[in-house]
Amino acid sequence: MAACRLPVACTTLLTFFWIGTGRGDVMRDATGRAVHDFWKPYYTIPGVQHALCVAHILRELENRVEWDDERWAAD
Repeated sequence: MAACRLPVACTTLLTFFWIGTGRGDVMRDATGRAVHDFWKPYYTIPGVQHALCVAHILRELENRVEWDDERWAAD
C-alpha cells in the first residue's frame, strides 16, 4: 500500500482535506498562514505566512539533546 498524506486547509468557517500521494502535493494557490515542518519546498508556496509546527520543533529539540548532546535544548 502506497503512503499518502492528508494536507488540510482551514478557515474560521471551513476545513478542506485532500489526499496527497506525496509530500510535494502542496496547495500552490493558498493564502494566509501555512503551518508545517521544516521541509524546504513548503517555503516556496507564494502568498502565505509560514509558521513551524510546535510538535516538529519539540522533536528537533529532543534530537539535539539525544544525538548532539546539546543540553540547552532540554530547557
